[in-house]
Amino acid sequence: MHYVAIEESRQDLLKQLQERLHARLDPARAATVDAFARHFYATVPVEDLVDRRLDDLYGATLSVWQFLQHHDPQSPKVRVFNPDFEEHGWQSTHTFVAVLHEDMPFLVDSVRIELNRRGLTVHAIQNAVLAVARDERHQLQALASPRAENAPEARESLIVIEVDRHTDVALLEKIESNLNDVLRDVRTAVGDFDAMCSQITASIQELEKNCPPQIDPDDHEEAIAFLEWMLKDNFTFLGYDEYLLEGSELKRDADSVLGVFRLDQPRYCERIRTEEGVDEHNDYVLVPQLLSFAKSAHHSRVHRPTYPDYITVDRYDDDGNVIGERRFFGLFTSTVYNESPRNIPLLRRKLKAVMDIAGFNPQGHNGKQLLQVLEVYPRDDLFRSIPSHWPALRWASSIFASAARCGCLSAPISAASSTLAWCLSPGTCSPRICVSGFKTCCATS
Repeated sequence: MHYVAIEESRQDLLKQLQERLHARLDPARAATVDAFARHFYATVPVEDLVDRRLDDLYGATLSVWQFLQHHDPQSPKVRVFNPDFEEHGWQSTHTFVAVLHEDMPFLVDSVRIELNRRGLTVHAIQNAVLAVARDERHQLQALASPRAENAPEARESLIVIEVDRHTDVALLEKIESNLNDVLRDVRTAVGDFDAMCSQITASIQELEKNCPPQIDPDDHEEAIAFLEWMLKDNFTFLGYDEYLLEGSELKRDADSVLGVFRLDQPRYCERIRTEEGVDEHNDYVLVPQLLSFAKSAHHSRVHRPTYPDYITVDRYDDDGNVIGERRFFGLFTSTVYNESPRNIPLLRRKLKAVMDIAGFNPQGHNGKQLLQVLEVYPRDDLFRSIPSHWPALRWASSIFASAARCGCLSAPISAASSTLAWCLSPGTCSPRICVSGFKTCCATS
């Protein structure tokens, strides 16, 4: 019933807009703009529409329509402006950000990330995918809903965002410039996505040919399973490159670069090696580990504002000698952080190793409690953990077992940070003992 009332309000508002369009425009143009408005406002929250005066809604609609008229699909179109009644025929208390881009993944998320990074509050956001036809001069010839019969083949994404009002012209120009940079990152990553997936397939095929003698066969099979798992929509590929081992130095193969690594930006020029992979002279040394993980020092500008991951796959020749490495750069998809680590290759073996170190029966009380700890342990920490650090987890398991014997262990209250918080009954255990990411604490008066 509530939904019906909302839709009735929307249709009533659009009918008023239609009447205003036909009152002020010639019939053909009014019908065209009205059809566009009904598609564009179809999913906009009604409260974002009813708060506007009809004249402002009319002016905003015409302004966006004019914005659509010319666009080269090969480059983004971005406009940041403050609507002014004298100049634009309508007004708003907010700054408007309009983006028109060839439709592809991550556009809305990435634009919003940049606006949030600048501390701009987003008051409203509208997005619609349009089916368009343009002539050789990039002028709009036809526009329709992608679901319409005989809709044009090309797809463009229109994003309109209202943010805090700013009148500094230099600031508005900077926002526009930064959004263009972000959209370039998105376009570059998405354009090379299939090629980066092909490099995962090539890595799998290379590993399947032989298992280096210094690598445990079970680890070898698990590494292959992990790479196959990445291809099942579990990793968003943003960049890729290869390094070749020349003497004791790893040198980048310039012909291998894909995705955002093709962009000349410091954030994409990091040289990542785990501390096990270099000696005191910063030279490459052989480590019997097919895969290694590291975090970027910069937040991602594409899709999610988190620190991207580097996944490095060592390469070997037929004799088992290291000849270089492949680097995959990107983000684990959000589903990975909700998936049980027991269903993720590599992590499931790490969990088993921790259980073996702890000496708990997985079917017993302590074993189940420790598995619960590991289930909510931050995924990023699990991916980066290495065998040499597992004794610390054994220490944590010992403290956990002591607390459990007191009968004061309760469910974990947080899995949001790299430190797991546990509540203990007052007066039974030492307060705030932190051990390698595990925290036991008791309330004290």
